[in-house]
Amino acid sequence: MAVMAKWSAVTVVHYVMTGVFRGDLVVMRSPRGVDATATVTDSVEFVFSWNQQQMTLVGAATVRNFPATVSFPARIGECPAPRVTTPYDGWVIASATTIGSGGGLTLKGTRTYAAGAFPRAKPNVPASQEVCGDVWEPVAATSEPAEMMVGVATTLWYAMPSAGGENVSVTKDGKSIIVIVPQTGWTWTYTATAVR
Repeated sequence: MAVMAKWSAVTVVHYVMTGVFRGDLVVMRSPRGVDATATVTDSVEFVFSWNQQQMTLVGAATVRNFPATVSFPARIGECPAPRVTTPYDGWVIASATTIGSGGGLTLKGTRTYAAGAFPRAKPNVPASQEVCGDVWEPVAATSEPAEMMVGVATTLWYAMPSAGGENVSVTKDGKSIIVIVPQTGWTWTYTATAVR
């Protein structure tokens, strides 16, 4: 109960929020509609102050992006794996703002697909002589806007993580709340400090 009383008395909380993504994503796209998929690990960190009664940011959030790591793309059918020549970056977040009605953050940024080449068979060759990988079709890196909404963990979960559901826990040292979001592949860790 002391933990709940402590956090109930706090209006503004300073958060260090880290997110780690692990999962399979499209890392390169061909204009022909062929995608290269690979296992990706990506991470980001936010530092911000949060009014937990109004459920809004207090001031701007500081965003720190980290480079994504990518496994080698998988083979596509009988073809060799595509060749990746520039980095893939799943998330470069430019801003974090309060969701319209509060309670979470809207993250906006860009997703950059890698450049490289996709294997193809030579054109105008009889089907019995086709060999995928005889020709490599180059593709340029492309970027697109990306947006995601993420909740801000309530500090009351320090006292009762079960109130957040089965995917919420508190670290053994009691300093951080961990929220696993299986639907998105992200795990969020919130470390809170009382401000006032």
